[in-house]
Amino acid sequence: MLRKRNATAYMVVDFWLGQEHDDLADRLTVTLDTISAWAFDDIAPEAVLEELHTAATLLLMRRLGLRRAPAFSELVEREVAAGGLNQGLWFADYNSFDDAPTMGDLLLDLKTVRARSKHQGSRESREWLDHNFWGSIVTLEYLAECVRDGLPRRSPAFTSESLAQLRASHAALYAEEA
Repeated sequence: MLRKRNATAYMVVDFWLGQEHDDLADRLTVTLDTISAWAFDDIAPEAVLEELHTAATLLLMRRLGLRRAPAFSELVEREVAAGGLNQGLWFADYNSFDDAPTMGDLLLDLKTVRARSKHQGSRESREWLDHNFWGSIVTLEYLAECVRDGLPRRSPAFTSESLAQLRASHAALYAEEA
């Protein structure tokens, strides 16, 4: 049992898709549970990569109006060609502007690291997540927003409030344990 003083709960990520996409929203609760487990170091990094890949696949398929998924890289390339996922993730906790990938590049890198981890036993999953977790979350939130609102493909202006709250609570959790 984990006992914390003054425990506070926050919505980790906003994947609300509206009533029109309830079926997909129900499936994304698995993604939310996985993200929460990662925040508490309660799940293997390989499982997190797998879930981020699945969530991105489902959101891209819905965004592109597909019933059967082509290769993941093709999904990403179709969205990029249509003008989406070209946004740099400079605001998503990267060291510098130059260090930040675009959303599309991040998803393609996720695919590569996931495949090496799954099929070759690569141990780079934790390092990749330590560097790209927040960028992945922002990318999935962006895709969820596009699915929900049918938005033109545009860059999110700022890191979401829920993301900022989670970072603050995560920092407080580590400070309390020290």
